[in-house]
Amino acid sequence: MSDLTPIVSYIVPIYNAERFLRKTLDALSAQTYEDVEFILVDDGSTDGSAAVCDEYCAKDSRFKCLHTANGGVSRARNAGIEKAAGEYVMFCDADDIPHPDIVKTLVEKCRGDDIVLCGFRRVGGKEIREETFSAETVYTQKSDIIRNLIMPMCVWNYTPDGQKIQPVYGSVWRGLYSKKLFSLGGTRFDSEIGLGEDMLANVGLLHGASSVRLITEVLYDYIENPQSVTHSEADKLWNKYLKLWNKTLCVLRPLHSPDDTEWYYYQLTRYAVSAVVEGICRAEMPFAQKKRAVKKILSHPDMKKAIAASPSGISSKDRLLLKMLRSAFASEVLMYYSKKG
Repeated sequence: MSDLTPIVSYIVPIYNAERFLRKTLDALSAQTYEDVEFILVDDGSTDGSAAVCDEYCAKDSRFKCLHTANGGVSRARNAGIEKAAGEYVMFCDADDIPHPDIVKTLVEKCRGDDIVLCGFRRVGGKEIREETFSAETVYTQKSDIIRNLIMPMCVWNYTPDGQKIQPVYGSVWRGLYSKKLFSLGGTRFDSEIGLGEDMLANVGLLHGASSVRLITEVLYDYIENPQSVTHSEADKLWNKYLKLWNKTLCVLRPLHSPDDTEWYYYQLTRYAVSAVVEGICRAEMPFAQKKRAVKKILSHPDMKKAIAASPSGISSKDRLLLKMLRSAFASEVLMYYSKKG
């Protein structure tokens, strides 16, 4: 890093977040790092979020606001990137709480790295769980970045050779990213998918990076707000995961060998589990209807291939769960993940 203090652009996509937005913006206001701009992207909110954004911009010159037509979180983040004046870019969700020293610590830890990632806390009700790295680590070889970061992020913590390592999550709110990674021809957030857009972007960002640093400091609170969903929403969630899976394959295949096909299918099984837990288990419908919805997912042609193509490197526990993901066991899958969730 140069002797000059770098400017950091902190981007916040916002849509109908009035209920918790002030807590997030207050946390940004409290940042101990001075050379930072906060770009609030109001994504066509229909509640009072736009007014809250304007309020903070009026009282703090570090805040800038973009009011756009509703286009989704990816377009909002991309709009913020276009307006970013900083050498580095960070992201914050509108209902989370960044710690006061997150910008300062990430900048100070950066040694010319393209990406610096920190630990975070999952905050759900009274439960708080820390997720961080065991030691500060720097990856500078492309093969190491693919093996230890990109692949585990996509297939739930497994390396291509079957070693299970620390969780590598795809969220962008835990990192400092060099703006050059987003420059002309660089990575953007995909507005065609409705979830997982940050993980997909991180694949491109990590692959484009020359140096990635992981630090142990826990500097961000991710606020978990599980909500019940309707039957139609649960069905749409599985379709969104299918779309994300196909998009991810297009990005991953040039990075890996044909021998990784089983791992790609393993990723789909994990998405099926996510669709069951986040969608069907939380859906407000009778058990019999939930069972049919689970069976529909497990009967999908690609899911059948995924269950048959079990990677040799997964743990015995994960192998057992994989065997359970058959349409004949729809009730057992539903009951297991309902209790687990």
